[in-house]
Amino acid sequence: MLVMDELIKKLQLALDRKATSVTDLAIHAGVSRQAIYHILNGKYTPNLEIVNKLAASIGYSLEMRKTR
Repeated sequence: MLVMDELIKKLQLALDRKATSVTDLAIHAGVSRQAIYHILNGKYTPNLEIVNKLAASIGYSLEMRKTR
């Protein structure tokens, strides 16, 4: 899933730059720290609500567009 791959890259970059922590991501998304690790490692694909919360926690928003 292209969107998820891009989000994981952005999350990892934010973590690497210490702009956020796994704990903060978990709190914002309403999931466990373990779930965050599974998301980052591609072992778990979260639902759209969690994806949206994770994106928002690092300053991004998701937008859906109708394709032709």
